Amino acid sequence: MAKVSKLGWVILQGTDFVMIWASLIFLRFGNPAFLQSSLPSHQSRNFSSGTFTRDVNRQLAVTKLKSFVLDGQVKCGLRCIGEPQCLSYNLAAHPDSDGLYQCDLLATDKYREKAEDLETSDAFHYYSLWSPCQQAPCQSKEICIPDFQLNTFQCVFPAQYSLAFRNHTGTSSYVIIRDLAFRLKAFTLCLWMKTDDREHAGTPFSYSTTWKDNELLLYNYQNFGVYVHGNYRKTNVSATDGRWHDICATWENNAGHWQMFKDGDLIVEGQDFETGHVIPGGGVLVLGQEQDELGGGFDLSQSFRGQMTGVQLWNFVLPRDKIKQLQTSCQNAQGNVLAWSDFIKASSTSEVSIVSMSSCPP
Repeated sequence: MAKVSKLGWVILQGTDFVMIWASLIFLRFGNPAFLQSSLPSHQSRNFSSGTFTRDVNRQLAVTKLKSFVLDGQVKCGLRCIGEPQCLSYNLAAHPDSDGLYQCDLLATDKYREKAEDLETSDAFHYYSLWSPCQQAPCQSKEICIPDFQLNTFQCVFPAQYSLAFRNHTGTSSYVIIRDLAFRLKAFTLCLWMKTDDREHAGTPFSYSTTWKDNELLLYNYQNFGVYVHGNYRKTNVSATDGRWHDICATWENNAGHWQMFKDGDLIVEGQDFETGHVIPGGGVLVLGQEQDELGGGFDLSQSFRGQMTGVQLWNFVLPRDKIKQLQTSCQNAQGNVLAWSDFIKASSTSEVSIVSMSSCPP
């Protein structure tokens, strides 16, 4: 049976499917369920389409991108398709007393989050974009990077790849990770970077919370500043000669001791920097942009231009000899809060390029 709704959609109803021509989208109910077409997660002039799989009685427990109360299950998929940042959604398993469904759009998915974040729930079903990585096609220690536009994947060993931030006319080159569950009384942040940009205050790493946009920030590769809770220390360290450099910053809240290293050498250190402060979790981490608001407010003059690899974050201060060893470890070190593999995974939805490296930096 076909009917036209008030919104002009043509809906064909059957026992196991609903087809909607609002944009060329098909929703098939069952287990698994799909929003499907010949062009998964593709947007064109007059239509959008996507393929979603359903996890029954599950919900992804992360911060919501947007929430709606809708009068039909299909409309939640439509809202996600129409929202560029949406990668998945939690949808109420049953309508409320008014026949309405809770729809929570998410800017991440189960492939990027921890397995325990996909919780059992009697109230929700979870829908995520069908991923070509779903069948686990890669070998041990390799990471599967999905390409939703081309419906393919790439298997990468993280240490052999860098990320290239190449959009120099806009602020769309970045990697974003949300809902980080940590409380940092200390940290060591290390990364390899290469840029020949001598004009801009490029930002490799920024972490913001609802309360403070510069909660943890490594800013301006012309003359690096280290920010904690909105306060900063200048380092007189630069890294804009077009060569690979290993940059590390440390901080602990007992004495407020902080350090800045370049290529394994201690360049500057100090005391009494945000003594007693604890960096809270629940915020947004961005590689390649400085955040003036949570997860956004990017400024082109502060965009990172170049390549990064080996970004690692620990929740303690690495000894100096260990930081020195990072020069020759070929990225064998793994941060216990975030490792390079986490950023490679998150890059699959970003306008950055994964670049194969023929050898370890430098």
